[in-house]
Amino acid sequence: SLSHKVSATQQAQRLICLTHHSRPAFDDNVIRAYKVLRDAGLTGKMHNELLRGLLVGIPPVISEKILERIACKDVDVVPQPLFYGNVLTCLVAHDYKKHTELLYKELGTICDRGVCDALLHLLSQVGE
Repeated sequence: SLSHKVSATQQAQRLICLTHHSRPAFDDNVIRAYKVLRDAGLTGKMHNELLRGLLVGIPPVISEKILERIACKDVDVVPQPLFYGNVLTCLVAHDYKKHTELLYKELGTICDRGVCDALLHLLSQVGE
């Protein structure tokens, strides 16, 4: 049912966000999240819904670019390595945002917001 899929997506997101992606337990949490979604009938649509949830807080101009590159078609099968890589991409985007905000704060009035936004944009393209 639809409510089961929504709750599975929410449960998967909760599992993924339990630990920072740099911690050893992260890999196990992503595997558990994948199994929750797989057992609920994981489709590209559910996967994309999860990615959108993981990108909350990222500026839309950045999150939309990320989704353009990593989103699956609604009916796609989502293999675990792809799932892991896409989840990690969303979480690393948050790290870039945090580091850019810290840089902006550190630079204070030396640098205007536009420069920091441009830096965030460039950082988000790393690995393209």
